[in-house]
Amino acid sequence: MQLSALFRAALVGQDLDYLATTDDVAFGLDGEGRIAMFNDASLRFAAAEGGGERALPRLGQGYLAVVPDVLRPFYRDLFQHVRASGVAHSHDYQCSSPTRFRLFRLRVQPLTRDDLLLIHRLVEVREHTMQRPPEPLVIAAYRGEDGLIRQCAHCRCVRRVSSPATWDWVPELLGAPGMDVSFGMCPPCVSSYLRSSRAVSVEG
Repeated sequence: MQLSALFRAALVGQDLDYLATTDDVAFGLDGEGRIAMFNDASLRFAAAEGGGERALPRLGQGYLAVVPDVLRPFYRDLFQHVRASGVAHSHDYQCSSPTRFRLFRLRVQPLTRDDLLLIHRLVEVREHTMQRPPEPLVIAAYRGEDGLIRQCAHCRCVRRVSSPATWDWVPELLGAPGMDVSFGMCPPCVSSYLRSSRAVSVEG
C-alpha cells in the first residue's frame, strides 16, 4: 500500500491491514481530490485491465483525471455531497471485461471534513448474457464519421452508427489496439446507475 505522510492521520481508526491486503480496490482522496493512498489491489486491477503504465495510480494524481469525461460531473458532485453531509454513499456500477460480466459496489466514506476513502468491491462476476451483434463483425458499423467509436463508460457496450439508440456488446472492440474511443453513457446505464446525475450525457 502506498500512502502519503499527510494522509496517514486521516486513516486513524481504519483497519490498515485490511486496506493493504484486501482484493477490494481502495483509494484515499485528499481535499483537492488527489490520490493520497492506494492499495496493491488497485495496481493489480489496473494492470489486468491492460492500460499499461499510464493506467497505474500515482500519489498526488487527480482521481478524476482517470475517470472518463462523461462521468466526472457525477463523481465530482458525489464527492462534494459526501464531504458536505458527512454521510457515506454506496452505489453499484458495471465494469465488464471482454469475457466476464462484472458488477462492482463503490463505497465513498468520509474520513475527515475533506478526506475520503473509496472502496471498489466486486460483488458479482459471471459469464456474459448480453446479446452479441450479428456476425460478421464490421468495425465500420461502430466507427463514426469522426473516426471514433462510442463506448459506454460503464457497461462498455458500443453504439451502432446506423442506429444510435442501439448499443451492442462487442468484446472484440474492448482494448483493441488503434481504436479511438469516445466515452458516453448508454440509456440503460444512465437509468440504472446514475439516476441522480442530471449532468451525464447519453450521447458522449
